[in-house]
Amino acid sequence: MLDYHIGAASIARSLASYFIQFLELIPSVKGNVPSWIGHGEEFFGGVISVNILAPILLVILTVILCRGVKESSAVNTFMTTLKIIIVIVVVFAGVFEVDVSNWSPFMPNGFKAVVTGSTVVFFAYVGFDAVANSAEEAKNPQRDLPIGILGSLLACVILYVAVCLVITGMLPYTLLGEDAPLAEAFSAKGLKFVTVLISIGAVAGLTTTLLVGL
Repeated sequence: MLDYHIGAASIARSLASYFIQFLELIPSVKGNVPSWIGHGEEFFGGVISVNILAPILLVILTVILCRGVKESSAVNTFMTTLKIIIVIVVVFAGVFEVDVSNWSPFMPNGFKAVVTGSTVVFFAYVGFDAVANSAEEAKNPQRDLPIGILGSLLACVILYVAVCLVITGMLPYTLLGEDAPLAEAFSAKGLKFVTVLISIGAVAGLTTTLLVGL
């Protein structure tokens, strides 16, 4: 349970930050949101950081979950469908900007670096086992759960690989930042509208992650 609590707290902070970024896409809102609302306020020299919006979002999602499986499933289904559509649009928008020479050499830092990176990327797949928590709600868990777990993993792998190939093909990996590589890649190509979709997709993705984690 501890990993779910810590994970939910960190994801809630990220969701708060992305939610503010999404709101700032509105001209009248941009620059008028205090930094302490979505990004947190540091105390005692940065030892403690308080984010006001994060617990508010947690309470809202908890209320949705408490209303029942039907309501939470509807929200989760909508958000999941939205983010998958956005990821597919992002992939197709970027594939026409790919320069295959950016993939050479394919593993510039060697296989060891790939293995090291995979230990960090694994966090993106954490939570697939949460599907098992809905076993009591399933009509045929022996059939549905394996399909749900393996199907979701396979879908994530395909989408993740597609996105990685596109962004590293659009720009050399050395030019991609750590904080928002997707946005930077599309901004560099002048595809500003895609960065808006990325912000929406980030909010949708983090929302579904929190719903599952809670």
